[in-house]
Amino acid sequence: MIGQMISAFGADDVAGNRPKFRKLRFQMIADKAVMEEVKAWQSRPLDEVYPIVYMDALRVKVRDGGHIQNKAIHVAMGVNMEGHKEILGTVDGAK
Repeated sequence: MIGQMISAFGADDVAGNRPKFRKLRFQMIADKAVMEEVKAWQSRPLDEVYPIVYMDALRVKVRDGGHIQNKAIHVAMGVNMEGHKEILGTVDGAK
């Protein structure tokens, strides 16, 4: 979907060779598209049973108020009854 938007705008728009409002508009459309997919993923039904569940944390650098901080993103991954791995959810470690 993002690739389709990039090709619709053209490479010059994405590369920054257009006025700033075009880049801002692209960012707003991209953010909306990503957030729609995130909300759909968050509201998907989960299986009732996961025989195996792993908990882990991923360290990422996040810009917060002009400063870059290291944060942990906790990840829950389950193996369903068919043996397929699924990301069950993520949580910002600061919460």
